[in-house]
Amino acid sequence: MQAHHPSSLRDSDAASDGDELPTVNLSLPGPNASPRTLRKRLEAMQLQLAALVVNKDNTTCENTTLIAENMDKRGWAKTNVLSTIPDAIDTKELGKKLAIMCEAWSDSSSFLKPRHNLDPNSEERYSTFESYKLGITSAIYDFLPGKYHTFLQS
Repeated sequence: MQAHHPSSLRDSDAASDGDELPTVNLSLPGPNASPRTLRKRLEAMQLQLAALVVNKDNTTCENTTLIAENMDKRGWAKTNVLSTIPDAIDTKELGKKLAIMCEAWSDSSSFLKPRHNLDPNSEERYSTFESYKLGITSAIYDFLPGKYHTFLQS
């Protein structure tokens, strides 16, 4: 990995509005420089550092604002999509009620089968594991309104 001197670094991805990073002069006076010259150079470097800190803070604030705006747009888009799907809210509520009142641990494959003649409340439903799964499918059909049955059949 090649090291770069900080003063040679440039912002290649400058903002589109023409903002550029401030350049930093890290040159030091020679070994025979007077204390006054060293002090002035130190003050100049501290001012450059302060300018970089302010620039970083401004950029952080702008970035946070952009993130907040994008979060808002994503939330709006999600709400907008839900409003265009017919019966989306009703379907969501039915799914919650199905999980709570009917079959909490149903397998997703139970939703893709045609209805069986097995009564979901009969003792026969619990005789084997296969009949138990068929009973879940029957219970789902009993719970959901008829207009959703076509979505259950694969």
